[in-house]
Amino acid sequence: MSNNLLVVAVGRIWGAVAPFLFFLTLFSTHSLKAGELQDAVEQLLLDNPDLPAIAIAVVQDGQLVDGAAAGFADPGAGIPMSVHSPVRIASITKTYVAATALVIAAEQNVELATPIELLLPEQYLAPLRRAGYDVSAIQLSHLLTHRAGLRQHSNHFWYNFRSFVLRWLEWQPLDTVEIMADMGPPLAPPGKQYAYSDTGYILVGQIIEGLSGMPLYEAVRLTLGFKALELDITWWEALSSPPEEAPARAQQYYHGWAVNGLDPSMDLYGGGGLMA
Repeated sequence: MSNNLLVVAVGRIWGAVAPFLFFLTLFSTHSLKAGELQDAVEQLLLDNPDLPAIAIAVVQDGQLVDGAAAGFADPGAGIPMSVHSPVRIASITKTYVAATALVIAAEQNVELATPIELLLPEQYLAPLRRAGYDVSAIQLSHLLTHRAGLRQHSNHFWYNFRSFVLRWLEWQPLDTVEIMADMGPPLAPPGKQYAYSDTGYILVGQIIEGLSGMPLYEAVRLTLGFKALELDITWWEALSSPPEEAPARAQQYYHGWAVNGLDPSMDLYGGGGLMA
């Protein structure tokens, strides 16, 4: 049997939590004493006053066996943090999207080596060609493994200015692909270099929609079987309704920005999007 840790933190967290996670792994073969995890989480929060909240869950064989939370999911409203407080899981969404793409590709006998020019609408291929990307050489597998040579649209000034300042403006998937294409030529030939790219997973999302004939959020939910997996409080922000039983979501921050007020379309179409 093995323990898996799920950590949700609100604020700048990694430097503070990394030693704590190492401490927990030392106890991965036996249970912590009653209240020990809660005491440790509360102390961690006291030691890091810039963090509004932190939650840690210990999952064993697919079951929640221990958990602890401290601080406030929403400091302004005084709502306490819990291990069940939903958050934007951001790029962890890519795991779900990749799994969905693999299942659908297998079901439809689509090889992972299939060039994206056979899988994407022309409106998505045109900006890539314009920027010098060889869409006949980029494969689905390259998108899934961040080895397509794509740039990262979220590094573009206009993307960040529009998302964080002109926050009332809505993004469409094609917008981000066009911005990425405007950033310059490919970073490397397909398959030759790892370069993390949210844009690549937006393209995977469009491929999933094309193959499945469903919106991405529906394709992911149905293909992976959220109901059977008991992912009862997991949903696609803005594109599907939160479950009635979902607790109040936690307020999240990015470099000091409270991101709950940002338009979710900034990270909604495959690179991110899920709430859990």
